[in-house]
Amino acid sequence: MTGQQRFRPSEDHACHDPPLSPALAAVAAVLALAAAALAPAAGAAAAPPRLSGPPTLTFVVAHDTDNGRFVSVGALVHLDRRFASTAEQHRYTLVAAPHLVRGQALPDRLFGGTVLGRYAPRGGAWYAGEAAQLHQRRSACAGDRWQVALARDDRVIGLVKTVALRRG
Repeated sequence: MTGQQRFRPSEDHACHDPPLSPALAAVAAVLALAAAALAPAAGAAAAPPRLSGPPTLTFVVAHDTDNGRFVSVGALVHLDRRFASTAEQHRYTLVAAPHLVRGQALPDRLFGGTVLGRYAPRGGAWYAGEAAQLHQRRSACAGDRWQVALARDDRVIGLVKTVALRRG
């Protein structure tokens, strides 16, 4: 056979595989579906982290020339998993207020808040940071019941936990 000639099967040389039995075809279909389900989807995001256990909220009443008197709320939370990357970590913030609802849309401007940082003294997925508030508050009392939640894309996501404020 020269480089320009191609093999063209004639009808008597054509491949004819015997048909699969119905049981074997069913097993092949199930295996194909299982493989597709187990294969990671390209670009699929992990489930959002969830608050695990009771968070700790501490507050201080501070004063400065820009904001006057205001309440700053610090939070220490345990999540059900660590963030996969710092980019994912920076997409989330903690929100604290006397009342929050899962799925609640947040105002365009929040008061306070910082990026969550790993809390090294405790192993696992512990994070700390200043919690953002829905608006500026001038006072708070130890023992007040506030709620804390994770927020992403200007919405409260996941569980909303209720805790008592502690003076910090």
